[in-house]
Amino acid sequence: MAISEEEFLARLKPRRGQIKATITNQEFMAGIGNAYSDEILWAAGLHPHRRRATMDEDDLRRLYRSMRAVLEESITIVDATVQGEGLGKKEEWRQHLKVHRRAGEPCPKCGSEIRGQVRSGSETNYCLTCQPLFE
Repeated sequence: MAISEEEFLARLKPRRGQIKATITNQEFMAGIGNAYSDEILWAAGLHPHRRRATMDEDDLRRLYRSMRAVLEESITIVDATVQGEGLGKKEEWRQHLKVHRRAGEPCPKCGSEIRGQVRSGSETNYCLTCQPLFE
């Protein structure tokens, strides 16, 4: 991954809006879309609608570490899927995702129901127990 933790923090600190919208903004940083933003935020324990302005440095560093871990794991899995099975369907590449498109299923961490919301055709999935919204 080409961005360092310090660069990531420097880019995030002036931002004020909802964290999911921030990390999926391709001008902020290219490459994170809807599915992986759900996974990254779940791994970091951050609610997707939480405002960046309410997060402290520990939250932001945890977000960076989660981003790296989720993307590194996913690259390995997707590469193996594509190489092992040829060019499969997009859905097959996403079977390893833990919360994205899993509304109504139990959270892999705590067992609470994964929530789902759709806005403008884009689905957001999260666990309220693992990702509380406090501002």
